[in-house]
Amino acid sequence: DNLSSIAGTFGEFAYEPKPNNEELNLNAILKGIYELFEKTGNNNLRFEEHITSEPAIVYADKSHLIRIINNLIKNAVQAIPNEKKGIVKVKMSKLENEVIIEISDNGQGIEDTKKDKIFMPNFTTKSGGSGLGLPICKKLIESMNGDIYFYSEINNLLVMRVDWHR
Repeated sequence: DNLSSIAGTFGEFAYEPKPNNEELNLNAILKGIYELFEKTGNNNLRFEEHITSEPAIVYADKSHLIRIINNLIKNAVQAIPNEKKGIVKVKMSKLENEVIIEISDNGQGIEDTKKDKIFMPNFTTKSGGSGLGLPICKKLIESMNGDIYFYSEINNLLVMRVDWHR
């Protein structure tokens, strides 16, 4: 089952997704997804949200957008060791021609030697991961006129940032 799942995910990565882009209010979508994750928090995991209330309209595929945000928040949650009090922050801000999403965690960060591999297919820092989540996210974001990048401090922080150019 696990191999079948990985093969299916790899097939999705190989397939060039044709986005069904439309005008979307990104902060409403982000807030909805955030609220679902926030409900799963516990004493050892706290969620914080800093999402602008001002509508942020982007031209994107809604199902792809939901998949991207879910994946980035899930990755942030999974990056925090069980013995650590976790904090996952979801931020969204708006500049003149950009909408910026930042999802950060206080987990393990990414070692300098691995930073250039983070968006490569089959690279993972998790024992059960396929290594395709971030490459798929990157491909989908770029198909919607966006960019994704990150910065990290080892044993302290990882911030995934997505910029949508409007």
